[in-house]
Amino acid sequence: MKTTSPAPLISLGALAIATALGTGGCDEAPEQKNWTESLPPESSGPPEFCADKDIATATNDTGDPIGGGTGYSRGPASCDVEVDTAAALVDALEGAVAGQIVCVADGAEIDLTGQRDIPLTSGVTLAGHRGHAGSEGGLLFTDELDVIPALFVTAGDQVRLTGLRLRGPDTQIRTDAYEVPNSRAIQSSHRDLQVDNCELWGWSHGAVVLLEGADAQVHHNYIHHCRRTGLGYGVALDRASALIEANLFDWNRHSIAGTGWAGTSYEARFNYVLDNANSHAFDMHGGADRDDGTDIAGTTIRIHHNTFRLPSQPAVKIRGIPVDGAWLDHNWLVWSPERDALLQTHGMGHWVEADNCWALYPFPEHPNVPKPAAGELWGEWSFDEGQGSVVGDSSPQGNDGVLVDLDPATSWIEGTSGTALAFPGTSGHLDLGAGPSLGTLDPLAIDLQLRFDRFGEQETVLDDGVVRIFHRGGFAGDRLYFLFAIEEQVEGGESSWTGTTGIRTVTELVAGQWYHVVAIRIGDQL
Repeated sequence: MKTTSPAPLISLGALAIATALGTGGCDEAPEQKNWTESLPPESSGPPEFCADKDIATATNDTGDPIGGGTGYSRGPASCDVEVDTAAALVDALEGAVAGQIVCVADGAEIDLTGQRDIPLTSGVTLAGHRGHAGSEGGLLFTDELDVIPALFVTAGDQVRLTGLRLRGPDTQIRTDAYEVPNSRAIQSSHRDLQVDNCELWGWSHGAVVLLEGADAQVHHNYIHHCRRTGLGYGVALDRASALIEANLFDWNRHSIAGTGWAGTSYEARFNYVLDNANSHAFDMHGGADRDDGTDIAGTTIRIHHNTFRLPSQPAVKIRGIPVDGAWLDHNWLVWSPERDALLQTHGMGHWVEADNCWALYPFPEHPNVPKPAAGELWGEWSFDEGQGSVVGDSSPQGNDGVLVDLDPATSWIEGTSGTALAFPGTSGHLDLGAGPSLGTLDPLAIDLQLRFDRFGEQETVLDDGVVRIFHRGGFAGDRLYFLFAIEEQVEGGESSWTGTTGIRTVTELVAGQWYHVVAIRIGDQL
């Protein structure tokens, strides 16, 4: 999706995209391509094609749903204490002893801004009720960017966090790893940590960080939007080990990463990686990253029975040679003649690939993939950066925009409050990407602020190939049109023609004036 403008100047001060409240067209799933669709004639084809396989069941032998949530069966049966405020949570954890379960109440949204290093005593469980009777799980969040070492830190062995939502302060990629302070959700250097059935997002350094001496089970979680440049890890390991199982990953830089020091090991199985990683999904650093004169990339790496739905990024990159070895088998991968899905760099050896299979993108989504709910925000851009070539998305979806054929030095101007983005050229536009949250939504709501400093004709404001907002000009006057594509002409008067139907503003626009525009589509109603 992109916003754009021909030569006459248009300025955008804000843009938001959401699923509108309403019905119509929400229950029909889009037609999926067949897994056995023919490869392009020039392609030699994948080593083994994943034909006639059931993606809903073949990649999960755990008995619980990938990503946790509804249907998860391993939550605690009871609670020793239940809390719904920050003070009560901190007090309960300070007083908890091994074997006790501290629960966050359903519907609770606990603001932990200003808190960090909250200790979790050996043998204590911090729990929510995610997935039970439709519960999303209690929400624990912080809006403070600097949450280092972490929001929660283990103070002993056998700690468990389960059934919670943990929201961090930063879903953006940004331009530098350390220019803005970093955040972590959970940090451990102890044994037998268990993190399960949680949703974790917005942690710029990492959601679960395992340091020297730690071993953990990280399973049945939904971990997303950990995206910071140079960092952005779902699970990070440094001379630690983990079983990472049946997680749903999306919008992370690396969903799993290791420092590569000897003693860093993991087994990743039954995980499902969605489309939107901003680098390779599963990683192990090597000696070149540490600049230690070796080619060591961890000790033992086992990656099997995972699904990687990645159209443009490698699934796995091991940046050196593991001490024991790397075994990669029975994974489902996107086939592309332009890149390898499984990579070993900075040395070759101790590497085994077996029984992996490939499919053309897109292949069917797993049934547990989250879907947008009515009224949910799927993109929000305030244009308050005032500089640079990236426009941050402040919604949970993290669809950052990138300036294309626009000079950052001249494109930022004063807006109604803060800054705005000007589009003076014939080809310059803001590219919002093609993430699934920006697909053709029905119902759909678009809310934006804009100003024309002069008028031409056929000036596009927003276009994703199906939905379009533009200034028509000419004989139609200086009005905005809101259109969507159809298969044939339908009756719509002046606002409709072959291939599209839509509506227009009644009042003509005035140059130099800011307007607040709201466009809503529900089924065939605009």
